[in-house]
Formats: sequence, C-alpha cells, structure tokens
Amino acid sequence: INATVLGKIAYGEKINGNYDENNSNVFFLIEGIQARWFKVNYKGRQGYIADAFLFNHPPPKAGIKNLKSYLSQLS
Repeated sequence: INATVLGKIAYGEKINGNYDENNSNVFFLIEGIQARWFKVNYKGRQGYIADAFLFNHPPPKAGIKNLKSYLSQLS
C-alpha cells in the first residue's frame, strides 16, 4: 500500500495477470472495499493492482448512462 506508483492504467484497458500465490489470501481495505493484490504486466512493466479496481466485463460504451443500459450492452 505504501509502494511507489509505477504508472496508471487507463479505464477500459485490457490487462493480463494473476494472483500472487504467496499473497492470494491476504486481504486489505481500499476505499472501504475488501481487495487483494493482483499481479499485472502492462506495457512491459510488472506491478500490482488492487483487484477491487478490476472487472471481467468491457466498460460501458459511449452514451451508456445507467446500469440497466449497461446490462443490456452485456447481454
């Protein structure tokens, strides 16, 4: 949590990674949400991101303004 920020990943970017086997059961709170560290490779750099910021689905398309419309986009 106190490490240096290596960079930022833009909203909607696709990333690859996995949970670090040594810390996969270590949870912490970030902005009130329970999270774990997720090891990522992004643009040739390796680091960690709190999994609370990750989502398995694509971001809403332009013009999507509510959850109902977003869920419709996903179906």
